[in-house]
Amino acid sequence: MKQKLSLVLALALTLSLAACGNQAGGGSTPPASSAATPEPSETAGTPDTTPAAAGDGSGILIAYFGVIETDGTDTVANASRVATEDGVVGNCQFIAQAIQQAVGGDLFAIETVQQYPGTHQPLLDFAYEELRQNARPELSGELENLDDYEVIFLGYPIWNGYPIWNADLPMPLYTFLDACDLSGKTVIPFTAQGGSGFAGTISTLAAQEPGAQVERNGFSVSRNSVSAVKDDIVSWVRELGYAKTSAQPGPTPGGANVLVAYFSQTGTTERVARQIAEYTGGELAEIQRAQPYGDLQTQAKGEIDNGTRPAITVDADDLSKYDVIFIGYPIWWDEAPAMIATFLAENNFSGKVIAPFCTSSYSPIDNSLHIFRELASGAAIAEGLTANDQSAIRPWVDRVMAQAEQ
Repeated sequence: MKQKLSLVLALALTLSLAACGNQAGGGSTPPASSAATPEPSETAGTPDTTPAAAGDGSGILIAYFGVIETDGTDTVANASRVATEDGVVGNCQFIAQAIQQAVGGDLFAIETVQQYPGTHQPLLDFAYEELRQNARPELSGELENLDDYEVIFLGYPIWNGYPIWNADLPMPLYTFLDACDLSGKTVIPFTAQGGSGFAGTISTLAAQEPGAQVERNGFSVSRNSVSAVKDDIVSWVRELGYAKTSAQPGPTPGGANVLVAYFSQTGTTERVARQIAEYTGGELAEIQRAQPYGDLQTQAKGEIDNGTRPAITVDADDLSKYDVIFIGYPIWWDEAPAMIATFLAENNFSGKVIAPFCTSSYSPIDNSLHIFRELASGAAIAEGLTANDQSAIRPWVDRVMAQAEQ
């Protein structure tokens, strides 16, 4: 049995349940060698494993843990549950079932012998005490056929601390991971949360299972949007390569010529850009700094502070043919990277709709939008999106496309 260590509790830690009956760690300042993003783009571990065949559901397990709160908000406002035709289910169970519909595979509920409190504050207190004691709650059932699975979708709630980066996996997940050696398997996390994204738990999974390939492109959704995630889940699993042949997202908007331009230091913003391009049928154009950064911290911040416009390269020669241009970037020091200002200043956007989007752990897009008003005169600037919630992307794109058709 593997011996694991849990995260050290901060003295100021107070738990809040981010509801899972069910971009994210890091800040808006880029670290020494990469930009600030909800999770880095690299996968953990280098196992020699062959992925399950895409589209047939073989070798796939969808395991999930969650607690349904029975008090407080109803199933419309939703704290931890979703009302379906078959009754009320937890957020993580709902997502797990949607994943199963999209990829096939088997479901496994991670359940404990003990019952968790069904009311909010007692549940928080109970979870805090488990974390303080580094507890390993006994599970009521075992996964007996683990060797049958090559890919494991793993769902859990984010039980948050303060500050947010102290958030940890729920302790029953540690029990599950202690009991299961996932070496050589692909682990794909999903969660419903209250604004934290994964809050560093993907890195925790990678540390707990160093022999597994932990997918950084997990599915994170606001607990208030769980009931509307099915199309987003289909798009997500298609991007990962596991969707059943029959699984297709809903109808895509059309009519306008679309370009999705983006700058991405670690790959997080690029993944969002590709989702938007797939949904709209648009073309992708990567914005790159002509000369890579040497000292990222010093150079990038200096460019922002001084209003410098570094030379860039863009995978698009002629913007005149596009009606709608989505522009994506990570948030650095509450602003867009300087390459975005260069892109705006060097092109004519008159008569076009520009839709800014960003990936950011904490800072929303709002403070960075001034450069669009200053440098893209003559364009219609659509509402910006902080793209940390998968379920928010498609409705936002729909609104942008509707604006373009007016």
